[in-house]
Amino acid sequence: MSIKRFPAYLRDMQEEVEGYAKNFGLDFFPILYEVLDYKTMNEVAAYGGFPTRYPHWRFGMDYEQLSKSYEWGLSKIYEMVINTNPAYAYLLEGNSLVDQKLVMAHVCAHVDFFKNNYYFSKTNRKMIDGMANHAAQVRRHMERHGQDVVEDFIDVCLSLENLIDPMSAYIQRSREAKGDDDDPEDDVPRLRAKQYMDKFINPPEYLEAQKKKKDDEAKKAKRRFPEHPQRDVLAFLIEHAPLDHWQRDVLEIVRDEAYYFAPQAMTKIMNEGWATYWHSRILTEKALTAAEIVDYADANAGVLATSPGRLNPYKLGVELFRSIEERWNKGQYGKEWDECDSMEQKRNWDRRTGTGRSRIFEVRKLYNDITFIDEFFTLEFCIEQKFYAFGFSERSGNWEIMSREFKKVKDQMLKMLTNRGQPVIVVEDGNFENKSELLLRHIHEGVDLDLGQAKDTLRALAKVWTRPVNILTKVEGKGKLLRCEDGNLTERSAEYWPMRLWAWGQSDPGRKRERNEDSYLVDTETGVMAVADGMGGHQGGATASRMAVEHLGRELAQARGNFEKALATQIQGSMRVTEEMEAVEPMDSGAAPTIPKFFPVAPTPTVGFEPTLRANEMHTFSPALELMRGVVRRASTEIFEAAWIKPELRGMGTTLTAVLVHQGRAHLVHAGDSRCYMFRDGQLRQLSDDHSWIAEQLRSGSISEAEAKSSKFRHVITKSIGFERDIEADTKSVPVSAGDCFVLCSDGMSNYVEHGELERIVAMTWYRKLPATLIELANSRGGDDNITVVVGLVANAPP
Repeated sequence: MSIKRFPAYLRDMQEEVEGYAKNFGLDFFPILYEVLDYKTMNEVAAYGGFPTRYPHWRFGMDYEQLSKSYEWGLSKIYEMVINTNPAYAYLLEGNSLVDQKLVMAHVCAHVDFFKNNYYFSKTNRKMIDGMANHAAQVRRHMERHGQDVVEDFIDVCLSLENLIDPMSAYIQRSREAKGDDDDPEDDVPRLRAKQYMDKFINPPEYLEAQKKKKDDEAKKAKRRFPEHPQRDVLAFLIEHAPLDHWQRDVLEIVRDEAYYFAPQAMTKIMNEGWATYWHSRILTEKALTAAEIVDYADANAGVLATSPGRLNPYKLGVELFRSIEERWNKGQYGKEWDECDSMEQKRNWDRRTGTGRSRIFEVRKLYNDITFIDEFFTLEFCIEQKFYAFGFSERSGNWEIMSREFKKVKDQMLKMLTNRGQPVIVVEDGNFENKSELLLRHIHEGVDLDLGQAKDTLRALAKVWTRPVNILTKVEGKGKLLRCEDGNLTERSAEYWPMRLWAWGQSDPGRKRERNEDSYLVDTETGVMAVADGMGGHQGGATASRMAVEHLGRELAQARGNFEKALATQIQGSMRVTEEMEAVEPMDSGAAPTIPKFFPVAPTPTVGFEPTLRANEMHTFSPALELMRGVVRRASTEIFEAAWIKPELRGMGTTLTAVLVHQGRAHLVHAGDSRCYMFRDGQLRQLSDDHSWIAEQLRSGSISEAEAKSSKFRHVITKSIGFERDIEADTKSVPVSAGDCFVLCSDGMSNYVEHGELERIVAMTWYRKLPATLIELANSRGGDDNITVVVGLVANAPP
């Protein structure tokens, strides 16, 4: 490898160009240039820009390809720059002075991007030394174990190098495991009660059952391997695969280098666009003489040239940065701009805000290609730049324009950039079917796996894992399990994702109340969520709502999904109270008072009963729904009895709106004016009917909407849990499909947000942020009551 001495005239040119770049506001590491002939440039390019890499035939193959491409006039490497501190850049010997100026300005912008973009902030700035150390390590392993053996294993590792988690450096995927000393001895929540009432309010058998449940869940979590799906497959293999020391060392080297190069793939469009933007500004405004303009224009035109069906990152990036600067200079952003429907008005829009330069520097710092395209690739930009969606036509055998629609163009571009255009694979189970087999899952995002490449990857994984390896994917919408054992591949049908509930909840006391009497339940394992709005004084309301959701959650969780068996057990174990009890007034003594005899005991169904159909049910019979109905009756009895035993709780009750997602249906049980909405295909409909005086008057047509809003009776509830000993809640069952969203809320939210507005908010907000968004909105409009919102999404995969 021959490296030329850096001549003085180029050093003077470097100082001039870097001076202009700094005056424009670019901030970069010191840059060290080397001048290379074209053969040496191809060698360095084959090594990824580094002078030294570990020995492997792949680099020789890349060199041959680059050399032939240069000799046949198909391509020419003008520059290379390495993300290090100081940065190293290479100039091609024989380039014209105009080309060298262009390269130097381009490199200044690249190094500014490396230094300031967030996604490069976690990279190793001394990677030249790191690459040299990797090369030395691999050569030592080759001397000990043989070149062919080590090189064959490198082949396997390189076929897996994309199975990393490129975002893991910037986000926390899971919480740190706590030590045993951090866990409290008794973490089962207890209701506050006087000593003589504690056994009734907090039954020892219930506390013991809850503690046992927590212990079982903890043991189950420890048995799960890994505890959560792991995106970084290489890290999982390094930690758990039965590898020799040198094999683990090689795999760590491949993973380390994959993470170093990942930010470059994540910011290719931005990085090249930023460099092109600034080399154009520096040269045309400062560095070029009049005699050099034509040569520069010719070279720059080659850089920005595009052809149908080909995305040029230089062209797209620079045009987006220019568009951003122009828009922010003219004030073409914000609510008023977004709501303007006139294209003519938008074309002539100029508020002279002059913030374009600061905005592009901010974008350069915070964005990657996906967020860059998602936010700034607008309809106006798409039309102006004449972007189309291309696809392969089997009819003609050519690539053709498939769509000129902005949304399809943008979606195709984002899909191409997501995960660098590669499938998302996670480790699902390291002990699949208790056979020490590895199970991976393809997170399907609309594009099927390339089965040929998937099978080759499985063979490579099986060599590392040394046991059979499986991957669960979807092919043409149907689940398929691919398996590799001893190099032989098989496939069979399998369930890809069981449809399940993902839910998020939040509660707030509001602006006017000191205490929060609302409670909510989110149990995604069972598939149940609920909202309860307590009534009957500060202590009574909070107690009633908490008892209702705890009772519901406890009984449904104990069923473990087998609601038919749980219902049969409930019926067979029921007992009817036939003996009258003495009426005893509550007393402040150690003995618990009994309940007055004049209150009827709830009737108990007998085995083999035929359930009566209700007008608001949408199917005949469901064990899950019938169990929920029974749970609500028992919760009402429990709350009612607790109120009679404890004087300060007298008159307490609660609304309850609960949804259980099970076997393709959503089962709703409801009493009171807390609501349940269902959002599907952009439309929101209310599933629950308010049990309130106002709602009944509205349904009968006795009052108008305007009168209802100002009525002093708008808080009067006609049905609740616990205010009476026996309650028959409304029930409903509806079929669900993936993508359905449910919003449960107390009246503290629904009183402030109209149906149409709620529909728009649900459509425009990330579901996990909906509770906080709606609570903030209700508070901003008065927050007179406690506010609780639970949002549930039915999906086949984690949202």
